[in-house]
Amino acid sequence: MLLAIRANNAAASSLAVGTLVREASATVPADFGRYPHIIGAGPVLVQNRQIVLNAKSEGFSDAFIREKAARSGIGVTDSGTLLIAAVHNRIGGAGPLWRKLPK
Repeated sequence: MLLAIRANNAAASSLAVGTLVREASATVPADFGRYPHIIGAGPVLVQNRQIVLNAKSEGFSDAFIREKAARSGIGVTDSGTLLIAAVHNRIGGAGPLWRKLPK
């Protein structure tokens, strides 16, 4: 497991290497507990062929929105071709650059 603390440096600095951390989880709704693998992702980039990127309206925190990191996406074309993409700048880099492409 990997514990990532992005918005609370005080909490991160209080966890020395070797500190015991207990993890508890639950699924909401509870029915999701019957699925062994669930992936959550966001914000939505494209929906119904339209760019819809609006992380704020989806409830993502300002810290998450500013975070620069590798990104990935999965999609399906009209003909059923599965597309899987991963983008990153370089280790220690600023993350991918987002720009709106011309139509």
